[in-house]
Amino acid sequence: MGSVVVGNWSDICEELLGKVPLKFFGGRIELKWLEDNFKDLDENLNPLEREQYTQVYIMRLTGGVLMPDKA
Repeated sequence: MGSVVVGNWSDICEELLGKVPLKFFGGRIELKWLEDNFKDLDENLNPLEREQYTQVYIMRLTGGVLMPDKA
């Protein structure tokens, strides 16, 4: 078995989302931050930016609708 590789949250967010929140909460991103930073989908986005918006949409569905954290 291989060892576990742990990345830096800021680096992971930058790579997957193209933006980095100022605060993390135990590895979590606030849904409000996602809403504020990925609110409007511009027609002129390049393919990478479209992929990033799609990933955020899936994260918002998962965290806000399918499996909300009521804690």
